[in-house]
Amino acid sequence: MLIAMTCNSCALLLIRSLSTALMILMKFQYFLYWTAADMAFYFTQKMARRDLWYWIPVGNGIGGRLLSVMARILIKSITDYTGIVQFSHPGELGGIYWTVSTLIALSAGFISVGLYYGEVDEGDGVIAQEAMWRIMVNLSCAWIISFLVMLKLMKRKYRKNFLSLKTGGGWCRDYFLLGRSDKDKMGIFGVQRETWKTIREDVVEFILARWWEWEETQPAWFDDDFKVQLSEDMVPVDARAGWRKLFAEAQKD
Repeated sequence: MLIAMTCNSCALLLIRSLSTALMILMKFQYFLYWTAADMAFYFTQKMARRDLWYWIPVGNGIGGRLLSVMARILIKSITDYTGIVQFSHPGELGGIYWTVSTLIALSAGFISVGLYYGEVDEGDGVIAQEAMWRIMVNLSCAWIISFLVMLKLMKRKYRKNFLSLKTGGGWCRDYFLLGRSDKDKMGIFGVQRETWKTIREDVVEFILARWWEWEETQPAWFDDDFKVQLSEDMVPVDARAGWRKLFAEAQKD
């Protein structure tokens, strides 16, 4: 599996590198236009699906938004050139976009070859057009074969992920909605709160309903570190005085 993944990433990296080089050789602006259009499409579909916030909890203000955008750009740029399959996760690019993006990258390789040799004359210092087409075809075949090998080796339940429409927000909300235990459900505090604000009221109601049971049983995860992550409205009225003191001490530290 590791060998297939490595070969797959190497093949895509070479295809993207060649197509990028050919665009730059034609005119650097071509590369800039392509990159800008690609990023614009990526962020447009992220915003349309309300999935712009990155899952890592980085705050809710302008700084958090900026860090989320930077994280999105970084992960997309890495995936564009390496096709790392782990980044098809809903919290990253998402399955369907990973697949579409990869197919666009493969197509861009052939388009770049066609455009390049339509503008330059073969001669000294220029690779023969036939040789370049052969290189692109062989690399694409290598990518397809290695990808099929990966599909064959991976567990069947993971294959459908490449066509998944689930967003990062949906994945984050699943911590609470699909969690089998209280601990699993409270894992939602380990991700960006903006991604689950649509179910915040449900989370608040759940915590208020379970609080005194947790105080009595004292599960290992229900400690001071967990409590200071909460907002005041998530704490029962009778417990808020102690929570405020705990929160103030945490702020000092």
